[in-house]
Amino acid sequence: MNSSEPKIILERRYGRNALGCGMVLIIIGFFVCIAIEPSSFEPILGFFGFLFVLVLFSFFSLSADKINIILTVNRMRFREGVWFKRKQMEIPWADIVEVNFIKKTSRSSEGVESESFELHLKEKGFDEVDKPHRIEYCSGFGRQVKYSLKTVHAAGAVQLIQDLIDADSKEARTEIVTKNMGVPEE
Repeated sequence: MNSSEPKIILERRYGRNALGCGMVLIIIGFFVCIAIEPSSFEPILGFFGFLFVLVLFSFFSLSADKINIILTVNRMRFREGVWFKRKQMEIPWADIVEVNFIKKTSRSSEGVESESFELHLKEKGFDEVDKPHRIEYCSGFGRQVKYSLKTVHAAGAVQLIQDLIDADSKEARTEIVTKNMGVPEE
């Protein structure tokens, strides 16, 4: 992929920021617990250390550029799958047959609902059978355009991808990408 080619980078900025705040709260919680019960230093350190490492690992997995969705003039690049079974994919616009999103709602045992979204693509197959792809998109916050304050929710991402698929020329795609991309900080 050409680095000077215009591109829209959709990243999970809100999730990363929430995990960063979580790390700070874990550190503050550690010091508060030590101030209250200094004789229990080792168990408290073990508990908060475990939490910190878990959140730190999650932070770095969300911070990786590999989980970004990148829309260029020629193709779409994304990471497909869940957790450690993710693989990098690149699909030219002409090979994407269909795109939509699914809203998943899960309920905890306490009755708290959380929602998440997935993008579903179908790629032209070799044997007349289209190959499905599933991309974890976000929870309710959407993804943010890198170098911009713009947030793109799942429905907006589907519309943007559909516009790029339907564009009749490279110039039309260049216009769509340029209009929706963020501007790098210099």
